[in-house]
Order: sequence, then structure tokens, then C-alpha cells
Amino acid sequence: MSSSAERLVYDRADHDVALVRRAGIAVVTIGGALLAALAQTWWAYGIALGGFVAVRFWARHASAERARAPALEGKALLLGEDAIEVPREDGSVTRVGWRELERVEVDHDRLVIVLCTPSGEESIEPHFGGLGLDELARRIDARLRERRGPLAVSASR
Repeated sequence: MSSSAERLVYDRADHDVALVRRAGIAVVTIGGALLAALAQTWWAYGIALGGFVAVRFWARHASAERARAPALEGKALLLGEDAIEVPREDGSVTRVGWRELERVEVDHDRLVIVLCTPSGEESIEPHFGGLGLDELARRIDARLRERRGPLAVSASR
């Protein structure tokens, strides 16, 4: 059994994807405007409107990601001896004890790792340690296996 805690530092590189999102937003916006202006048919207007609606939600998500980055800078997810400590954007830390943790799930729809406990669920976004969603879930599950015996990482609902 390992006796050391594992610190997985917040990885800002995941949020650098926001640049690609902003480029995509610009392309969809300009493309929709050009399509509506040049084609001037009902279906062109429908496609442009659909693109503008999608861009609105996409832009909101991208700006939320950018706002989150400074709040987590320098923080780390801690896989400790007796608990997982997850830093949050508001400066708080969510602590889930290994004994409380029933299972680890990967929710591919929301792109989060879900820690299931008797009192509810806590989610972790994969922005720590440079690990992707599945690899981070495996790392948490491996630590859980060390602490409590074998439990499986299950797929999303």
C-alpha cells in the first residue's frame, strides 16, 4: 500500500482550447451571416439562425471556461491518504473520504468524473495533472482500490 499523497496540479493547457473555440465561434458567425446574406432563401436563414443560437451557448461556455482558469491556477487535486480533495472555482475545497466513496463513474455526456457517495455525487472536471477524463478516472479508481479493495470504474449513465 502506498503511503504518499498524490498531487495533480491544475493544467491550464486544457483551457487553452478556448482559443480554438473562439475561432470556431468566429467561423460559424461569419459563415452564417454570409450564407444568409448571399443565399437569401428560407433554408439559409434557418441554418444561419441555428448557427447563431449554437454560437450563443458555445460562447457562454467558452467565457465560463476562461473565467474559471485564474480561480484554479496553482491549485491541485489531492489524492490523499484518507480522502480526495477537489479545489473549486470559488476557493473552497470539496473533500470526499475514501470510506464514503462507493464508486467512480465517467460521465462522457457531461465530460466529468462522478464520485458517488451515499449522500450524493461530486463531479470532477479533467483539468488536473495533464490527464484526460478516462485516465484521471483510472488514477482515482487505482487509489480507491488501494484504500478499499477492487471497485470498477463504470461508464456514464
